[in-house]
Amino acid sequence: AGGGNDFIRRVAWYVTGTGTPEFEHLSMLPFVTSSWRMPGVVRDLALDPDGRGDYEVLERRPGLMRPGRQKEESLCPLNPDFGGIVRYGWCTPDFIMGSLLFEARPNTDWATISSQCRWHGVIFRGATDARIYPYCETRKSTYNQHWAVQHKGTLISQKLKTSVHADGLRVWFSKEGLTVPVKEGDWYFTEAAGAWAAVRVVAGNTAFLRYKPAPGKGKTDRESSDEEEDATPKEGLVLKCDNDLSPVIVEAARKADFPSLAAFQKAVLALPLKQEDDRLSYTGLGGGRFTFFTDQSRPPEINGRPVNYAPARVYDSPFVQSEWDSGVVTIRKGDRKLSLDFTAAEPPPHPALGRRFVPADVDWGHPVYASGFDRPDALEDWKLEGGTRVAVEDGRLVLESQDAGNPNTADSNHLVCWLAKEMPGDFLLEFKVRPQDRRRGLNIVFFNARGLHGESVFDPSLKPRTGRFSQYHSGDLNNYHISYWAAERGTVNVRKNAGFRHVATGNDLVTPAPSNAFQTVRLYKRQGAIRLMVDDVVSVAYDDDGRTFGPVWSHPGWIALRQMAHTVRCEYDDLKVFPLKPQPGDPAAGSREKPSP
Repeated sequence: AGGGNDFIRRVAWYVTGTGTPEFEHLSMLPFVTSSWRMPGVVRDLALDPDGRGDYEVLERRPGLMRPGRQKEESLCPLNPDFGGIVRYGWCTPDFIMGSLLFEARPNTDWATISSQCRWHGVIFRGATDARIYPYCETRKSTYNQHWAVQHKGTLISQKLKTSVHADGLRVWFSKEGLTVPVKEGDWYFTEAAGAWAAVRVVAGNTAFLRYKPAPGKGKTDRESSDEEEDATPKEGLVLKCDNDLSPVIVEAARKADFPSLAAFQKAVLALPLKQEDDRLSYTGLGGGRFTFFTDQSRPPEINGRPVNYAPARVYDSPFVQSEWDSGVVTIRKGDRKLSLDFTAAEPPPHPALGRRFVPADVDWGHPVYASGFDRPDALEDWKLEGGTRVAVEDGRLVLESQDAGNPNTADSNHLVCWLAKEMPGDFLLEFKVRPQDRRRGLNIVFFNARGLHGESVFDPSLKPRTGRFSQYHSGDLNNYHISYWAAERGTVNVRKNAGFRHVATGNDLVTPAPSNAFQTVRLYKRQGAIRLMVDDVVSVAYDDDGRTFGPVWSHPGWIALRQMAHTVRCEYDDLKVFPLKPQPGDPAAGSREKPSP
């Protein structure tokens, strides 16, 4: 029982501020030295247990060996189609109960790494090591130790007949964060900071041992006589079970649901339990009706249905979802959403990232467009699609949208604002930008945009656009786009459209800036060479080879500024577009030729 003060908890301190910061292993160096920062929505989830409330988490995991393969030294050939393990958790602000759900199979069916030292139990708020869990005494690592079934705050666990190195059945009650258990009827009751818990060993006699160390690899119970001087447990209490194959039931509930120990005890003692031959029937506090086959011949049932060991989602909770084998994970909290797409290899970092770059081939003296937004007719050059409004205030272009507060309806509030004038195929775009809140939002610039057949972006034959993202990246427009500011992600992307092809990743240099500062964004585009700079430092770079994702978009086209709804408000100033000077072998900068239909 290593407790909660482990490597992961120490690492968490560097990214969330929780846990403990002790540096104890060189593997922590990447977290100490890295500039990576946890996305805002993930950090918010980690630090807001009260806001998360009570919820279920399911994860579909690998574990079974690949059919026809034998275990080999240092090799675990896993079955990619049916892993056989589901991680289930019931999470509340006051406790988390978790278990591994899987069939009762021979140990040889499982990859060694997935059958070793499995754990089911409950951890509590208020103390790092506050926990209750059943386990089997051992002098070695256990394999295929026990199986379980869980519904909300009710857990039933049993030692497997096919376990390896698993000896006597025990239940661990930590000393830290829990009161000394009190027996009432067939149940042991204890109290944590915000929760109650109860444990029942269904068959056989039980008794608490006096002991010294916490159970774990290479350690056994150490009984002592009543006269032994060190009679008070140091880490907790160990409940010894005479019947090694007895099911163990653990119930946990929040004090918000049961205001007193007496109320909790009354509810638990009234729970129906019936043991007939090799079948245990039980109804938990959360309302789940369990049928648990103690001969380990069949999967347990909840509310009349066998446990599903192959759910449709690999991640399933109110906050994280992913369909099995989709490669796309969605993380959300409230109106914020982060999508992670693992279906394509991440583009390698460009060598220009982080370097200062002021291109030498820009014709600075002859801008093809320039606006300080200080003329009464400045808005005539701009066309808004979606969002709430476009305006000129205090000599600045202002784009606003309304945050819908619901990820399912927010699309209608995204906006795209087009510069109505056609721009050269090669150019340098420059503008100043200041978001209302740098910690929240995402901005994009579209460029070299034309219809799929060379049309103007305003051609009436094109489908109407309302600010929905897919209309611009997977509709009837060819273009490039760069998400140059993504507050909750920390990275910026280049994509080539139509098709939403992710071609490059870089660093968000807008989010870390002072809250009230304007920054200068420059977008350089010459043939396939694309560089985006923030205050002259390269944020992202891409070299389009004209083969991997189709021809280079070298045609003249249109430029647009995009804001996601949760950006709400952003100010722009001193927007200019400069042509590039001709270079040997390059088409003339500023060419107005359109692609052939």
